[in-house]
Amino acid sequence: MIFVNIYKNGHNNNMQTKNRLTISLDKKILLKLDGYIKTNNLSNRSHAIEHIINQHLGTAVKQCVILAGGKTKTQCLSPLLRIHNRPVIAYQIDKLKNAGIKDLYIVINSAYQNLKQYLGDGKQWGINIIFILDKKNIGRAHALWLCKKYLTETFLLFYGDILSEVDLLDFIDFHQKQNHPITTIAVASSRFPKNFDVCRTKGPLIVEYYKKNAASENLRLVNTGMIICEPKIFNFLPESILAKKNLDVFHDLAQRQLLYGYIFDGWWFDMSFPQEHALANEKWYK
Repeated sequence: MIFVNIYKNGHNNNMQTKNRLTISLDKKILLKLDGYIKTNNLSNRSHAIEHIINQHLGTAVKQCVILAGGKTKTQCLSPLLRIHNRPVIAYQIDKLKNAGIKDLYIVINSAYQNLKQYLGDGKQWGINIIFILDKKNIGRAHALWLCKKYLTETFLLFYGDILSEVDLLDFIDFHQKQNHPITTIAVASSRFPKNFDVCRTKGPLIVEYYKKNAASENLRLVNTGMIICEPKIFNFLPESILAKKNLDVFHDLAQRQLLYGYIFDGWWFDMSFPQEHALANEKWYK
């Protein structure tokens, strides 16, 4: 028998702490576990065991929406920008799969056929992918609403041009410990807050939320484009108002004290900005 220690301290400002557990495993099982780590691109045995437990006990979120309709300043498709010769979307899918995501809904417009060809139906990634065509392209709220019929439980919402080292299992755990609020946003301090939506937090709550360039103060906490939602979010997205280009649902939720913020301090990059793409190629793990 071989002993395995599982222990992880909180590494972000939320101070989410995981308890230590010592277990013993047969050597043959441990060899299988090491193979599982390699196959699923996991970081270590602790991560692998947590991943397996989440999968089998049903604690993991299983659905994710990726909004992939944006372009960079050079008109390149953001999700297909390469970091160390891999597209951003490939890193996102690896992270989502490792967190237990089974079903992925990617909202695209007519210009994104290359993305569809690259990903296919998801079988090669070990995940189910459904593409949803956004013909109107009038904003993120409308793009999310197009996925409504698929989203029957807690789901992740990713912007398609984000590369991040956020711990998704810790993020999900934080959301669950707040009793499943309508929305929890992963927020972080930014070097260029004027480029993003910004917010102010008080404890776990986001008490103020502003779209970029709309804030009256120099707020530095920004929406990183990684969000957890409950299906109740669609109660705040009536079809009659979805045509509003600058619909600000998060501002409304913050005013109602229904918006939560998960603060993390790891690397994250928005590929829609050339300087961020260059920095990611320098700083991201090979």
